[in-house]
Amino acid sequence: MGFSGEIAEGYGAGTVKSQILEKVEVLDAKPDKITFNRYKGSAVERYALIRTGDKNWVFYNYTTTEANTTIPDSKPKYKEIAFTKVDTEDTNQVLAPKIDGAHNTFILRPGKRVDVYSYRKSRKSDNRIDHSYRTDLYKVIAPQELGNTVVRGELFIPKTESHVTGGVLNANVFKSREKQKTVGKLDNVIFDVVKYKGKDVESLPYSEKLEMLKKINALVPELKLPELATTSKAKTKLYNQIADNKHSQTSEGVVVYNLDKSVPTKAKKIKDYDIEVTGTFPASTGSKYDGNAVGGFLGQFEGKGPEIRVGGGLSDELRQEMYNDPKKFVGRYARVKALNKLPSGKLRMPSFLDWRYEKYESK
Repeated sequence: MGFSGEIAEGYGAGTVKSQILEKVEVLDAKPDKITFNRYKGSAVERYALIRTGDKNWVFYNYTTTEANTTIPDSKPKYKEIAFTKVDTEDTNQVLAPKIDGAHNTFILRPGKRVDVYSYRKSRKSDNRIDHSYRTDLYKVIAPQELGNTVVRGELFIPKTESHVTGGVLNANVFKSREKQKTVGKLDNVIFDVVKYKGKDVESLPYSEKLEMLKKINALVPELKLPELATTSKAKTKLYNQIADNKHSQTSEGVVVYNLDKSVPTKAKKIKDYDIEVTGTFPASTGSKYDGNAVGGFLGQFEGKGPEIRVGGGLSDELRQEMYNDPKKFVGRYARVKALNKLPSGKLRMPSFLDWRYEKYESK
């Protein structure tokens, strides 16, 4: 460690310079193999040192790359219905609370650590965003019985707003763990199955997926099922709790799982939209924000369509932060509520709710 100089011959011959000396996390250390991680900013880099002879070792960087096809590169487009249209008497439906967290993919391989990845790529590399080591799931070894299984789920911090979860997920791993000591631990729910024991099952009806989810939860209890309401009485209770803002996990709405369909339906209490920030606009002349804060931000739907102006729902602190460093926010995704979407594509009376942290990495 720390060696600089010449290696005269053999593997690695040439000039050697010490490039990095920093704290890493050693995951496993055996006589013939050492695995460890480097946490570079918010990114995770995975390495292994493997003995190939009495004195020879090979140094592997096995960080997941774009070539890894195990991780789905998108999530299904869910249909939406009005919250008031939810039918608690429909025996072909199961209801669950809509948790406002970050959509992630949970990967199980026999005898390996459970991996947790966002389906999105990092803006700073070609790799999927690796959240495994911000959770405690990396300490869990997947059982042989499940083979190669891939499920979808949500990461969230109970009883907090989504921006708290986003801040924890976008922090350096060491800092993320420290933050969780204050704001709460990352939790999870799993709600969909992409691959089960090596077979692609994403298009199967939810009645079959639900049985798979129950088996996964039984074998890996650290992967948790959402609160599932199956009877009319349970569905009515869940619906009323969310309608009255008395549910412990969410006030957003419910997810409706039709047992004969593969993709669920969302029923939100409010209509919201994801807007990609493209810039800011100044505060009105003579207002209290004039000269010290922005009037709001500009954006588009996923970078397309007409320009959207959002001036409502912003705190004074956020307005001032945008004024002082507007470039910091360009490319971020904001969740915005509005009365409705106009024929022109613009929003009627849009108001900022929070940030879609799962759609980007902090800069």
